Amino acid sequence: MILIKKTEEIFPLFIKSSPLNHWISFYYGVGDFIPNISLKGNYFFFLKDSKEHQSFIEELYETYQKEKSFKFKDLPFLIEENENKIEIKLSKDYNFTKLHILDDFVEISSILTTLQYKKLFSRGIILKDSLTCQIHPFANIGNNCVIGANVLVCEKSMIGNNSLIENNAIIRNSTIRDNCLVLANSIIEDSVIEDNSSIGPFARLRNGVNIRKDSKVGNFVEMKKTDFGPNSKAMHLSYLGDSQILEKVNIGAGTITCNYDGKNKHKTTIKKGVFVGSGTELVAPLTLEDNCVVGAGSTISKNVEKNALALSREKTRIIKNWSKK
Repeated sequence: MILIKKTEEIFPLFIKSSPLNHWISFYYGVGDFIPNISLKGNYFFFLKDSKEHQSFIEELYETYQKEKSFKFKDLPFLIEENENKIEIKLSKDYNFTKLHILDDFVEISSILTTLQYKKLFSRGIILKDSLTCQIHPFANIGNNCVIGANVLVCEKSMIGNNSLIENNAIIRNSTIRDNCLVLANSIIEDSVIEDNSSIGPFARLRNGVNIRKDSKVGNFVEMKKTDFGPNSKAMHLSYLGDSQILEKVNIGAGTITCNYDGKNKHKTTIKKGVFVGSGTELVAPLTLEDNCVVGAGSTISKNVEKNALALSREKTRIIKNWSKK
């Protein structure tokens, strides 16, 4: 029987700050992969010999790949909580020790990374720089994808077949379906990207965005709680929040949905075929009906009816010889 204290007491600074912590907590954090045992905090335990490391990790990995979960009976030990310690009773001839030096942590992370990436390579997935990619074991990557350098794919994310994720992208708790393109430096959180859509570069999608099929979201576009319809485009420098946008809508550069009045959030609805010109402010709550046009540089605070043109601009004044004053 081996007694192991909480990880925070063993190696507080490195464990809390390490970007690889989610890997280790998946394989060795009791609360993570044994759901029917309630323990406070993360607890870590490691095999002493490197060959046993490899064998044990592969056993756990293969079990998860087949079952998509771990059962208590699958593990080669029994675990009991006793105040601030854990009692590990071995049921096989494994020799455990606690994590207490950086070398152990790096070694186990390297084994996990190599094992997972071999699986990805076998399915035609290309990692342009496997040293800088971080793909969580819970993430589901489709066949024939290309993943750029320094990409982070977090737990509970899915990337469909034949998709390209360019450098420095971050994908958290999101689904990217088949034949999608995520350009460099884009951040996608808690969102869904449907087939044949393009995101970025430098786009940010968060808090329940749904990008429908064949749509394009361009550079420096941010969306929040927005349903963006099929074959729609928002290509430049825009913010769309709390919005319902239907199919074949064009959002011009610099368009903003003014959804917050200081106390409450309000919804903007843009129906199919609408054209919104550049530099437009849409003051919610607001509805733009089918096939209407909003002229560039307008501030729209009233609903616009079907097929109408909406403008709100000061008349242009030209004062001659102004620069000579």
